[in-house]
Amino acid sequence: MTNFKIKNKQKRTVKTFVYLGLFLTVLEIYFIYADEHDFKYDIKYAAIFLLIFFIISCFTIAYMFHLRSKKLEQLLNGSKLIAHWKMDKKLTKLYVNELYLRKSGFNKIVFIVIASMFVLISIVFLFILEEGEYSTFYGIIFTILLILAFFAFFVPPFLKYLNKKGDRMVLIGKKFAYVNGFFHNWDFPLSGIEKVEVITKPFRGISIEYYYNDGNLRHSEQIQIPAVSSVDLQALANKLTE
Repeated sequence: MTNFKIKNKQKRTVKTFVYLGLFLTVLEIYFIYADEHDFKYDIKYAAIFLLIFFIISCFTIAYMFHLRSKKLEQLLNGSKLIAHWKMDKKLTKLYVNELYLRKSGFNKIVFIVIASMFVLISIVFLFILEEGEYSTFYGIIFTILLILAFFAFFVPPFLKYLNKKGDRMVLIGKKFAYVNGFFHNWDFPLSGIEKVEVITKPFRGISIEYYYNDGNLRHSEQIQIPAVSSVDLQALANKLTE
């Protein structure tokens, strides 16, 4: 049995959302039994309704990460492991920089497209809204753009920082992979591997492209993983696609 010195961070996420869900449940009970004289009628029942939504969300997320935790554990104990290696500092730097360029570039393109759409919508509404409604409408638009800008310009550098601090470990299974501290899986319903390729640029490694369905939409995700020279990449690609 393989025993890697890697922390299963999924377990910590499970505990966080379980504790948060329990706290919100206590708060929900408080609002249900609170004297209506302590709160306005609409505030009390609005809080009860919103708390139900947040409680369900917390326990749903906790359950999802519990399943992810079990899958990662199968890599850590070797039961579902088909390949593993540790990247050196040079490979890690190449991996982190390439991932940052891809993610930041994609996020900026999405931001520009959505921001352009909002500008066009704003021009249209200039002819529809009355003068007193301008501030509310543009306040909402500005808030949405700020949120999008945060994900486009601040999240990629933060992820780059986390990747630089990663453990450099690579663990690959048939249906999931652990790369430098981040866990990827494609074993849920209506998902799977779309394509596996051995790559030489921007580094020698393997590219895994997997798909999943969200509602009626199909999405693809690509992981490009640098490999040390001792890994037979073609054999690994064959195992993943067989």
